[in-house]
Amino acid sequence: MLQLLLLSVAMVTLVQAGKYTVTEEAWFEVEVKDMDGPGLDYTGRFTVALFGETAPMTTMNFAAITKGYKKSKVTVCCYRNH
Repeated sequence: MLQLLLLSVAMVTLVQAGKYTVTEEAWFEVEVKDMDGPGLDYTGRFTVALFGETAPMTTMNFAAITKGYKKSKVTVCCYRNH
């Protein structure tokens, strides 16, 4: 059932992706453990295509989150009650 769902999502994605340019890709490694008993554990990786020409800010933010972006300098903002 899970494989059928993933296949249908992949087919829809391929049809839609032909109309846009993929500028970056982000991937996630996933592990699903069978907690009910001695069943199979599923592990795998899925890739998300990012369309930077269509949504540049969203692509930049999502890519930064998936890469583990950290600021090099931390600035402390101080506000005074006037």
